[in-house]
Amino acid sequence: MKHGRKKRKPMPKWIWQLDRKILNNNLKHLLAYIWLKGDRGCRDWNYYIAKKFKYNPRTIRRWIKKLNDLHLIYINFPMTKWRTIYRRPYFTKQVWLVKSGQIEPPKPDRNTWHNPY
Repeated sequence: MKHGRKKRKPMPKWIWQLDRKILNNNLKHLLAYIWLKGDRGCRDWNYYIAKKFKYNPRTIRRWIKKLNDLHLIYINFPMTKWRTIYRRPYFTKQVWLVKSGQIEPPKPDRNTWHNPY
């Protein structure tokens, strides 16, 4: 590792273990590509990503929309040339399910007044 360079964090294992009906392998690899870009986000155009993965740019656009709908990424300035795709760092599956609205959040303790997430 070079001096002064941050180590990249890998994508959590629970994302790799998601069912194929939710996230197929191609989407997982695209998400891993975005995840490895780090906190700065991915500024690549659909054409460049399509060339890298050997798919059509329309397919990449569809995959990015699906990842955005699943709340695994978010996009700044979506329809401009400054579009940036950021990862959502959910480190547990439980937090992702709550944030994406698939399950209800757990009730907070009586002793605490804040939401656990």
